[in-house]
Amino acid sequence: MTGSTIVLTIGLAFIAGMAGILDEWQVYQPLVVCSLMGLVFGDLQTGIMFGATLQMIVIGWMNIGSAVSPDITLAAVISGLFVAGPSQLTIEQGVIVALVFGVIGQYLNIGTRKQVLKVVHRADQYVAVGDISGVGRSHLKALSLQGLRVAVPTAIAMAFMNNSTKEVFDAIPPQVNSGLKVGVSLIALVGFSIIINMFATRHNWGWLFLGVGTTILLRVNFMIMVLIGLIFAIAWVVISNHQEAKESSSDDDFDDLDDL
Repeated sequence: MTGSTIVLTIGLAFIAGMAGILDEWQVYQPLVVCSLMGLVFGDLQTGIMFGATLQMIVIGWMNIGSAVSPDITLAAVISGLFVAGPSQLTIEQGVIVALVFGVIGQYLNIGTRKQVLKVVHRADQYVAVGDISGVGRSHLKALSLQGLRVAVPTAIAMAFMNNSTKEVFDAIPPQVNSGLKVGVSLIALVGFSIIINMFATRHNWGWLFLGVGTTILLRVNFMIMVLIGLIFAIAWVVISNHQEAKESSSDDDFDDLDDL
């Protein structure tokens, strides 16, 4: 690996770690992280394919209350590195790596949040004395800790990553690899089921069957159907918001005293 590749990979890991907490631009999502990782290593197609597969798997990973889920960010960065990077693991092998580092990242996330609490208490002291710049430094420090939570393990993984990594996975018996392929498919199916359960309403089933039926009967490329569906969804939201705005404006013009 060249120096620029190392810098870009660690920088991507650092940004993804911060984005996983900010939750603003969704940079930490596997589809984005793995695609960018593939772009860094010159294998964009593999990065996109693996990111899409991993995205379906981790869609049910979410923090609920004080329960911390497996870490999506570390799982996506490390597994994307092994799949799109020099090791060139298969997608099934990459998913296994993602599951392992997702659990590792869960404990790292818990430990980092405990350290961030100390920074937050320090920020409270700055607030008490009116030190706004101190509050800003505390926010940046807390955010940097989250970035290092992903960047440091990524750097360690890059230091130990070599051709023997691929040889270790290739030494797995074919029967076990077949089981891994089935398991990965089932895990992805669970993620897709979660998506369907979220929008399974009487109004949406028709759109689902229309898209799937059109894809199968006309043999349209799946990505083209996704883009068409995205265009329809945006148009639907724009039209619905416009109608709601008109209805609300008409309600505001109505005066109860007009009936008197």
